[in-house]
Amino acid sequence: MCSLTVTDNGFLLRLLFINNEFSNKQIICMSPEGRKWGKDLYDYYERDAELITEI
Repeated sequence: MCSLTVTDNGFLLRLLFINNEFSNKQIICMSPEGRKWGKDLYDYYERDAELITEI
């Protein structure tokens, strides 16, 4: 699990510790190449995602 934010200017990635708490370490890239990498990562995971319609 992680938190991934992709904007017009770049991306921010935060990973979780093994106990599911967010790490205080982040990967931030504010360049066109970084934005593309973040978008590609998002698209990769979205392909395997399943829609949850009920909890």
